Amino acid sequence: MAIRVDPVLAFVAFLAVLFIFRLGSLGALLFLSAGLALLARRPHANLGAIWRDGWILLLPMWCVLSVLWSTHPALSLRYGIQLGLTSVIALVIAQRLQPRTLLRTLFMALALAALASFVLGRERLDGAGFLGIYGSKNALAQVTALFVVTGMALGLGRDGTRVWRIAGLVSVLPGLLLLVMANSVGWLSGALLAVVSGIVFGFMRRLPRRYRLLALGLILLIILSALLLAWANEDAVLAWVFEVSGKDVTLTGRTYLWQTALSEIARHPLEGQGYQAVWVLGNPLAESLWREFGIASKTGFHFHNTWLSNAVEIGIIGVVLQGAIFLVALVTSLWRVLRVASAQTLFAAMLMVLLSVMSLVEVVGFQQFQIMTMLIFVIAAQGRASLSVARRYAPREHALSDATLWPMPATTPRFFRRRQDPPQSPSSPSGSL
Repeated sequence: MAIRVDPVLAFVAFLAVLFIFRLGSLGALLFLSAGLALLARRPHANLGAIWRDGWILLLPMWCVLSVLWSTHPALSLRYGIQLGLTSVIALVIAQRLQPRTLLRTLFMALALAALASFVLGRERLDGAGFLGIYGSKNALAQVTALFVVTGMALGLGRDGTRVWRIAGLVSVLPGLLLLVMANSVGWLSGALLAVVSGIVFGFMRRLPRRYRLLALGLILLIILSALLLAWANEDAVLAWVFEVSGKDVTLTGRTYLWQTALSEIARHPLEGQGYQAVWVLGNPLAESLWREFGIASKTGFHFHNTWLSNAVEIGIIGVVLQGAIFLVALVTSLWRVLRVASAQTLFAAMLMVLLSVMSLVEVVGFQQFQIMTMLIFVIAAQGRASLSVARRYAPREHALSDATLWPMPATTPRFFRRRQDPPQSPSSPSGSL
């Protein structure tokens, strides 16, 4: 049986970022080597994909630009370039792998990371949670929640083989067990919410297409009503939440961190203090917060909110760029899953539901060499492409399927096209997504 090089290189890239805490600079080198090798296999088509989704690259460009006002310009330049390389490799993976292959490749890499955490993992010194192969329980919980979502999507997808569906469903239990061991109430709750949303999306595919949007609207209305009811009974709800989660009234210091972040944003509202130039040794703000929260290692700490944390670093302008990418990924993933509830579309929708919730209490993306960042970029690029392809199929609504709503267009922009390469149709079964 012939070895398919593209999935192997993508698998190595995924595995490298999942094990980067253990491998260090070797993991980063392995990730870059696999990603650049993937880029070099079909440079014209890959550069075409990057050209089409250049709007995503505006974010790392802004991060690099922050070197001009950063309090630590060398760090902002270095990490900004690394974020740019991460985004480019993510776009190339989206271009080179078929959607089903990408999902299965990701699942296998996550399964190895989960297995390694079970076998090689360790407890925190204070016994307050399991760390796995990572440096913090939240880092383990984030990867494990992704593992649960990936497995559930494979299990719910009717388009996969029985072996993959069984493997996906079986993986959910050890994934949830790792989440419980990590003692991360937030990520466990987010994963369960994502699983429920996947079941709902799977059920909705039984409805006629014209009723699915109405069903989603009713679900959102129920959620809004529940939130309003909780707001009206705020004291009772908060007391119950604190009792169940074991958190204090400050959500283990999160409210204080959010107030501090807002104060810092007010000082540099538009541009921020520089990409990844805040949590740095010697920075008075970082040093005081590390000391106050007892972070002896002085690593792995943040403002526990994606948008506030990133606004401190790259300002409102940078967060608007991040928000645009995130919103495109969220909206298009929901649009796709309402039309075709395959394993791939279920995965994208479930993951974006998870990240939407967790972004309010954790930092979930837009960092270099990080798996969630890569997947946000991939889903946003695929979502933009799916809208473009769907417009071409608009007169033939019955022709829309997972093959047309999910993949990247196989056409290469004329600027990058070889003269001898004829243009391909959007439905071409080539290696593009």
